Amino acid sequence: MSPTQTFPSKITYWLFVPLFVCLTAALVQSIVDGAIAGTIILGGVLGLLLAPMFFNTRYTINGDVLNIRCGLIVNKDIDIHTIRKISKTDSIISSPTLSVNGRIDIAYNKYDNVIIAPQNLEKFIEALKSVEPGIVIEI
Repeated sequence: MSPTQTFPSKITYWLFVPLFVCLTAALVQSIVDGAIAGTIILGGVLGLLLAPMFFNTRYTINGDVLNIRCGLIVNKDIDIHTIRKISKTDSIISSPTLSVNGRIDIAYNKYDNVIIAPQNLEKFIEALKSVEPGIVIEI
């Protein structure tokens, strides 16, 4: 059995600038309006939702299982032997990744797929292929 390997998500930092500006504007406005309690609650809730996503989005290969983790919401296990194909994608649909660049589409089972963006794509694919050599790579 091979050791557990963890691959963090790529991060497109500029993608978070508009979000940060909007959240800061909302917090400043609530302070100006005198809604200090609302500011604390809004800031706390947003921090609790966004921080885990930013710091906890990763893809872990442990034995025959690929675990996809994104914040507090996504925690998906995929049997690596069910992965049929990995292909490059430019899709910007919502997915468990913090990047819009370097995304790959993993097709598994009969009709399932997930889009991710590991930082070290070559090493990630190599690790998957060492478990299931039959995976078709279209990158």
